[in-house]
Order: sequence, then C-alpha cells, then structure tokens
Amino acid sequence: MKTNRIKLLAIVVFAVLMITAIGYKSSSFSAVLSPADDPATVYKTKCASCHSPKAEKYFDLTKTDDQLADIILKGKKAEKPPNMPEYASKGITPEQAKELVIYMRTLRAPASTNANPNVSVNTTANTNANANTCVCPNATSNATSNANANANANANANVNANANTNAGTNQIPEEETAGVYKTKCAACHTPKAEKFFDPAKPAAAQIDVILKGKKTEKPPSMPGFEAKGMTAAQAAALVEYMRKLKT
Repeated sequence: MKTNRIKLLAIVVFAVLMITAIGYKSSSFSAVLSPADDPATVYKTKCASCHSPKAEKYFDLTKTDDQLADIILKGKKAEKPPNMPEYASKGITPEQAKELVIYMRTLRAPASTNANPNVSVNTTANTNANANTCVCPNATSNATSNANANANANANANVNANANTNAGTNQIPEEETAGVYKTKCAACHTPKAEKFFDPAKPAAAQIDVILKGKKTEKPPSMPGFEAKGMTAAQAAALVEYMRKLKT
C-alpha cells in the first residue's frame, strides 16, 4: 500500500513539472509587441534565434513581400519542426510585418551590391568626359559634333526642367515626405539614401521604380508602392527628398 502511494506521488510531481515546463515554453512567444518596436529590434528579440542573425535559415527569398508578411501574421506549419508561430495576436500589425520582411531581405543582401551605384555614376561621368574630348578631323565634323552635343544638352536640360517642374508642383510638405522616407525607405536605403539609389537616373525613371517596383537579380527587390496608396506626386517628392539626402 505504501509503495503504491509513493508511485502515485511520483507521477503527480512529474505531471506538475511537465505542465510548468510547457507553460514556460509557450510564454516565450506570448509577449505582446509594442507598435513602437522597430524591425531591427523585433527581429533580434523574436526572430534571430530561429532564422539566424543574418536571416540565413527558413527564409525564402523567392516569395513576395505580401506572402512572407502573411506567414508572419498567420504562422505556418512546416513538414519538419520548427513551425512558424503566428504574431498577429501578439501585437504585430500588417505594416510591421512588411517592414520586417524588408529588413530581413537587407540582412541577406550581399555587401558587394552596395558599391554598384557608385560604379555606375563614375562610368557615366567617364563616358561624358570622353564625348566632350572627342577630336574631330575637320571643321565640318567639329561643327556637327558641337551641334549634336548642344542638342543633347538641350534635351537633357528639358528633361531636368520637366522633372523639376513636376517636383515643384507636388506641393507636398517636406516634413510629410521625410516621415514617409523614414518609415518606408530608410530600412533599405539607409537614413542618408546611401544604398540602392542612383541620383544620376532621371527623376521620371526613379518615380516609375517607386510606384511599380523593380525586381533585381539579387535581393533586395524594390516593392511597388502605387498598390499601397502612393501617388505620383508623393513619389516625385520622395525622389527630390532622397536627392537632397544624397548630396
């Protein structure tokens, strides 16, 4: 009789310990996130333990930003553990989920990509210098070359004038544009627009990329913001603001 009581007591103690351990494990995912938490903080505290500090595990770059954000919000049951928990009930908003996806893409971006914008600018400058120093064999050729150069210069001036006119008619406060850049763009482009932004490109081309997005050979790809409610005027103001940051 005494032996049976000891066995029963041992079973009860073991059950209590198991329930306590399971409760502690589940509580590690139940902390409610603050809306003020930035993507870097959220990733470091909630994601890095599974995905690694550089997002090298369980992160599929071939999926779209919306698909990845949906997984963050709703979770995903994998064929093999670990499963992805859902974070919608833990305080993550759809906007935070998308910002987190963009931040994770920047972690996976190769360091060599950062030098590409500067290389393209220098190449353009060298090409222009070569065109200006062309030695023509006779006066007629010189006159033709000068006329072509002037025509190209005038065309570029017209394009720049149109871009400046369009930008000037936006009438969007710079404070508003600065807020949009800080929340939507700075995570990828840095606070001073030093990454993935080529000021040598025409404003019209930059606006088109902002609105429609651009898929690159290597991540991160540029998402399109027209589908998220951004207007052409807002995109033009954003390009002008980024040029100021870069200079």
